[in-house]
Formats: sequence, structure tokens, C-alpha cells
Amino acid sequence: NDDEKKKIPGGRKIGLSESIIFFAALWADQGLLIGVWLAFKVTSKWAVWSHIVRIDKEDLPLEDRKQLGGSLFTRFIVGTAMNLISAFIGYAVGHNFYETVWVVGFLAS
Repeated sequence: NDDEKKKIPGGRKIGLSESIIFFAALWADQGLLIGVWLAFKVTSKWAVWSHIVRIDKEDLPLEDRKQLGGSLFTRFIVGTAMNLISAFIGYAVGHNFYETVWVVGFLAS
């Protein structure tokens, strides 16, 4: 299956781990951790993106290299954005639930 070949090994595990990191940082009120993680992620990918364009000309035409680089960059941005959004939603729901349970429990005692 061509779709299976396009998947990056471990991509879902990395995405889940990233969502958990973002959620934990939000819960602990440590937004700086999110910034540090994003800086690490971008710097670690920088070399990969720069080498995509430098692939030997016999291996892949320039237009295909540009398209591949753009596709990988888009996947990177969209995936990171989805992980951030899911962490924010998880934080909002969890924080609301925590406050509701705490307030109701506190008022009931």
C-alpha cells in the first residue's frame, strides 16, 4: 500500500509524546517548556530539510525535491499545530473538570 510507505515510522508515538509534553507544560504552568521543545524540534529538523534539496541530481529532480521538502515541512507544521491544539483542549477540559470537582467537593464539605 502506497499510503503505508509514506508514513514516518514512530510518527504517531512522537506525536502522542509531544501532545503529552505540551499538556504537562500547560498543566504545570510552564509555557517556556513548550518553547524550548519547539526550538529543539526545529533545530533538529533544520539539517534534514536542508539536505533534502541537496540530494544528488540523478536521484531526484529539483522540482521533486522542492515538492518533497514542502510536503515534509507542511506535515511538520500541521502535526505540531494539531498536537498543540489537542493539548490545549485537554488542558481546558481537565482544568474545568478539576475546578468543578474541587469546588463542588469543597462546598459539599
